[in-house]
Amino acid sequence: MKFFFLFLFMPMIAFSQSETGEIVVDPTIRLRCETLQIKKNRKIENKEGLLKALEKNKKLLQETPYNRTSIREKLSENQESLIE
Repeated sequence: MKFFFLFLFMPMIAFSQSETGEIVVDPTIRLRCETLQIKKNRKIENKEGLLKALEKNKKLLQETPYNRTSIREKLSENQESLIE
């Protein structure tokens, strides 16, 4: 009998709608979604920045003369730290 009532009221719970058919909007859920979206955008921007820095570092490493060993070593270390 308990399961019957559970399945009877399950659609209202599952669809998050009130008895009048309006969608229930919880401000805390909206704020949480906004903060998650902001975090996601920051991560994407950081990743894009790291990829640009990695490309620039590769280009500098290719253009650096072989006799400039100290600069090449620093660029190699920089590239390894960007990959990690």
